[in-house]
Order: sequence, then C-alpha cells, then structure tokens
Amino acid sequence: MSRWFSMKKIPMENYDPIYYPQTALLERAYDFVTCSEVAEHFYDPHREFLLLDRLLKPGGFLGIMTCVLESENRFETWWYPRDPTHVCFYQGRTLEWIAAWRQWKLEFPSVNVAIFEK
Repeated sequence: MSRWFSMKKIPMENYDPIYYPQTALLERAYDFVTCSEVAEHFYDPHREFLLLDRLLKPGGFLGIMTCVLESENRFETWWYPRDPTHVCFYQGRTLEWIAAWRQWKLEFPSVNVAIFEK
C-alpha cells in the first residue's frame, strides 16, 4: 500500500510496534490513519482507540479492516478466533458503539471495513 501512496506522491508514515517502532510518529496528528488487520490484536482496545482518537486531526479519518462477526451465534464455528494472535473481536454494533463513544461518524463501505470520521 505504501508504494501506491508513494506513486501518487501522497506522504505516508508506517508504524508497527514490532516492525516499525517509530514512537515519535505517535506524537503527531494525521488526516488519515489505517489499521488493516490490526484491531483484532488489541489487548486493550479502550487504550488503543483513545490513542487512535489522539492521532486523528479534527475531521480526520480512521480506516479499520478486520473480520467482523455477523452474529454471536456463529462465534463457536467462526474461524477468526482460532488464530492465537486474535484477541479482540468486533460486530457491526461494536463498531457503532465505538463511534458513539468517541463521537465519530461511521460508514461501512465494504465487508469488514469501517471508516470513522472524527
């Protein structure tokens, strides 16, 4: 993805606590933050969403891609929790709750993608 942004001459920074631990990036604010296949690894989602809120400029966007559980009844047969690194799971209504809590707007442009606007 960063290659695409680079080709379009759109500045982009990469942060990952393991692979790109550039903590100085967490002290700035951004117009757009993406969490692609990341939110399911949040051990403390409250803390992480507060950080994401702080990273967003007013009017900024947060894009989250994670596998969204369609129904609680399907959890036992759902493949997603079988990955031992997946410790946090979301339903559409969970993401709606997060949006209300942070007073963000929310859209679901496609399956397993949520776009929040601060």
